[in-house]
Amino acid sequence: MKILYLADARDIHTHRLIKYFADKGHEVHVASFERSDNLEMLENVYVHLLKKNKTLKYRLLSNFIGYLVPGVRSRINYWYVAFGAILPDIIDKTVGRVIFAHSLANGHLIAHTLVFGCFLALAGFYLYKHNMDARVLTVSGASLLHLVEDRLWTKPATLL
Repeated sequence: MKILYLADARDIHTHRLIKYFADKGHEVHVASFERSDNLEMLENVYVHLLKKNKTLKYRLLSNFIGYLVPGVRSRINYWYVAFGAILPDIIDKTVGRVIFAHSLANGHLIAHTLVFGCFLALAGFYLYKHNMDARVLTVSGASLLHLVEDRLWTKPATLL
């Protein structure tokens, strides 16, 4: 069997898991941002290096937050960016298309509004100023960029 594993090739847990599958006779391909000579010496193991480039969305968010709050840019955790980018869909698709599927059947209800985005941004600024915690600020920036990507300015009834 062929197995594709996406992980840090330098991690000891990755090495142990890959070695286990390779010893069982499987062909294992590891996609990683970092090279590992230990994994490349194993039989049936192929390490593929991924390029370290950010998408335009993440660069925009990083520059936007770095402009608003200097010094935060180097501390952005992109897991929070990814979570914030899908947060409006997680909330609104669950509420509008699952819970109220027969009455509302709409995927843009609560989290696809400027009120929600501004509330998240204010909460993020508050937490950053008081606790130096930029996680909510990062989530709010990504969430607001989600509204831009959904082109919600063409649907002012939803946006406002």
